[in-house]
Amino acid sequence: MKFIDSHDSLACETVLEEAGLTIKTKVVYAQNAYFVTPGEGCGTQVFNQALTLLEREDVEYCHPELLTKRHSRTIHPNQWHLKKTTVSYQYEIDASANVEAAHALSLGANVVIAVIDDAFDIDHPEFTSADKIVAPRSYRNPRQPGADPRPQHADESHGTAAAGVACADGLHGASGVAPRARLMPISLGDAESLGGQTEANAFVWAALNGADIISCSWGPPDGNWADPMDPAHHQVHPLPASIRLAINFAALRGRKGKGCPIFFAAGNGSESVDNDGYASHPLVMAVAACNDHSRRSAYSDYGKAIWCAFPSDQEQHPDYNFQPSSFPARTRGIWTTDLRGRNGYNDKALGQGDLWGNYTESFGGTSSACPGAAGVAALVLSANPALTRTEVRSILADCCDKITHFLDGAMGEYDQNGHSHYYGHGRLNALKAVQLALDKKTS
Repeated sequence: MKFIDSHDSLACETVLEEAGLTIKTKVVYAQNAYFVTPGEGCGTQVFNQALTLLEREDVEYCHPELLTKRHSRTIHPNQWHLKKTTVSYQYEIDASANVEAAHALSLGANVVIAVIDDAFDIDHPEFTSADKIVAPRSYRNPRQPGADPRPQHADESHGTAAAGVACADGLHGASGVAPRARLMPISLGDAESLGGQTEANAFVWAALNGADIISCSWGPPDGNWADPMDPAHHQVHPLPASIRLAINFAALRGRKGKGCPIFFAAGNGSESVDNDGYASHPLVMAVAACNDHSRRSAYSDYGKAIWCAFPSDQEQHPDYNFQPSSFPARTRGIWTTDLRGRNGYNDKALGQGDLWGNYTESFGGTSSACPGAAGVAALVLSANPALTRTEVRSILADCCDKITHFLDGAMGEYDQNGHSHYYGHGRLNALKAVQLALDKKTS
């Protein structure tokens, strides 16, 4: 519940007391904002109570904490996304984000990437360099947040893989886009709920504890990308006001007022990202996925809110006669860190990673594209720490290579402002991004 800014706190708390509400938390990321409880036994009457309070002229927001299913943005799996390379001893892949070339100028040093996800194997060899982990946080138990974001279940592998794409050290078997960047792992646990207070807390924790960039490879459930008639494609998922305020706080007041660039995976339903209140938030950059043929990954969401694209895997349409699904993938996807040992994505019997189970090449989706883009932002901020959030955002638009595949309808369908609803401003070119950042430093 949030009152208008001109109210004093005593007046706010008097209203709450008269309404029979108990303050659970006074929110730090918005003025005159509170999480409150009506007490036991209220049930569905909480909706009527919220509507009544909203009728007051001094109340700006008031809504129950509604939870829906949270969905990880992952589908399927190699480091071809970092440079031009040959895979499987036969295919030359030239569809990267030109990251290896950028490493000659920047490796992401002195930048902290906060990855908000399920859990993190922070003891993985790629995350154990000196001072790699910063301010770890776990919201697995919302009432008792802790400092241990490690997995508690065998299937909590998503965060480890996503963090590896962003900033794995590259000292043992997989390099992140920004290997010298530091990692702030923020665990939401394996709960399938979306829209809770813990999400707001995660953004605020990141902003208050030194995060420069925030990466989120999750969001509302996707429709079936292979079924255009799936009614889920038309569902609208609004962003709760509490989380909107927390994102605003991090985006506008993080980095000591310069603002934190925030990235969200666009989604894997081949549907409009504009129906997703998280990824389409105006202060967020939604990241689409493009494949090893330099084309939109068949599952990748599209729309006005797409800011850019980053290389990821490709899914083959189950109907082999379905033409628009794109050419078959030449790679399994993106090679990245995995839960060590038998857990995680790496099924050693199928050869989808290393023999010891520390790495996987079966990670993909916009889940992989999002931390890739966050890694490029880290290279940019390391090269020029004075940049504001809006300047980083502008650089990530200006550095893009336009993807203009003839099968994508009017060669990518870029408008007069250079924006495509498939690719945003195009596929990120990390070298160009760092060069633009350095140019601003000397101008």
